[in-house]
Amino acid sequence: MTKKTLTTEQKEEVVMLIQKNKLRLAVYIRSQFKDISDSDMEDCFQNLFLRIYDKYNDFQKSPNKTG
Repeated sequence: MTKKTLTTEQKEEVVMLIQKNKLRLAVYIRSQFKDISDSDMEDCFQNLFLRIYDKYNDFQKSPNKTG
């Protein structure tokens, strides 16, 4: 199994997409987990980045992507 890597441009795209939607994501996460700590919230953003990273090609085709 080969390790999948994204280009620097693709990584930056994922980071910018998360940053652009961070407030909206934070509101959603807090609505789902009322007592979430700030550090757990950051963990959620890191996990989100990793999930998008792993599924980048599928994510690029998603009609629900907000960019």
